[in-house]
Amino acid sequence: MVWEFVRELLRQRLMQYGEPLDEVEITDDLRDYNLDDDDLREIAALLSEEFQVELTEGEALAWETVEDIVACVGDKM
Repeated sequence: MVWEFVRELLRQRLMQYGEPLDEVEITDDLRDYNLDDDDLREIAALLSEEFQVELTEGEALAWETVEDIVACVGDKM
């Protein structure tokens, strides 16, 4: 459930910025998506709202891979 939401969120972000759309893999490095700190904060806010969990700015800024995001949210559910 979390993985599917994160995958679709990242796919939408890639399309929004005109990036080539490859399949999002759970092991992908977030640097490959050219996400800045504001992007990570926004993703954290969307995830917090969707899954009713509290994600801190520090947690969001520490994410390095897609799997980090999924695990962080999953641990709080």
